[in-house]
Amino acid sequence: MLYPAGSAILFGLIPTFTTVIYSGDGTPYSITCIRTIFAALAFFFLAHRERTSLRVSIREWQFLFLASAVGIAGTNLLLCMSYQYISGGLATTLHFIYPVICILAEKIFFKETLPRSTPVSLLLVIFGIAVFSWRELTFQWFGILLALCSGLCYAFYLILSAHTLLRDMSYNKMFFHISLISSVLSGMLWLREGELHMTPSAWITLLIFAILASIVAPLLMQIGIRKAGLTAASMLSTLEPLTSVVADTAIWGKPFGPVDLLGCAAVCAGISTLFRRSKP
Repeated sequence: MLYPAGSAILFGLIPTFTTVIYSGDGTPYSITCIRTIFAALAFFFLAHRERTSLRVSIREWQFLFLASAVGIAGTNLLLCMSYQYISGGLATTLHFIYPVICILAEKIFFKETLPRSTPVSLLLVIFGIAVFSWRELTFQWFGILLALCSGLCYAFYLILSAHTLLRDMSYNKMFFHISLISSVLSGMLWLREGELHMTPSAWITLLIFAILASIVAPLLMQIGIRKAGLTAASMLSTLEPLTSVVADTAIWGKPFGPVDLLGCAAVCAGISTLFRRSKP
């Protein structure tokens, strides 16, 4: 369970990195393209070192393309775009519609038997996220819609990872192809936009961001799904909005009061309840 938890913390820092990159003339397209290019290169060298074949069948290619176009490129672009309309903390909490979608999909479509504590854990997490959203809810409905759609796309990616041929595919092989396809798709949009210039500090930040958010964090999440299950991994990933809120407060000076503390307590209680019930 430490794998998806670590992944969530790294993902929770995305709004902070994105804000810095935006200040150096970055765009959602440049961020998504560059981070996925670095990820593709990293996983190519890892696959070469471990002598992993990168060949894929037509059937595997279909799932890889869906995971890339919708799950990775779609999620990254929509979430980065939402930061232009609403705060990073709010966008991240709204993005967290995806654990609800994953859990419902597991129950409805895959007939998974959920732990008895799951409904209580889920309600606590939803309540905590709702508190975070309420604390700074504005009428920037387009930004809210973008953040919610990003959560829907990521849920689609996690479900594909857990219930298709991708589940048994080599980590390096899977992430190489997903990153490569995502970089091509987002790169086409970036070139069409025509905003190709970024400051040196933005490039340095983007490089660090690419390593953490495009290589380390997804790999930890994928390992977590396989070792802890999709439901547990989705619930533990709720550490992501907590990280975003803490970063908003510590770095950007956003206020953190009793209502925010209540939200943190609710999310942590939901995670701890699931953890206790899931131990062997």
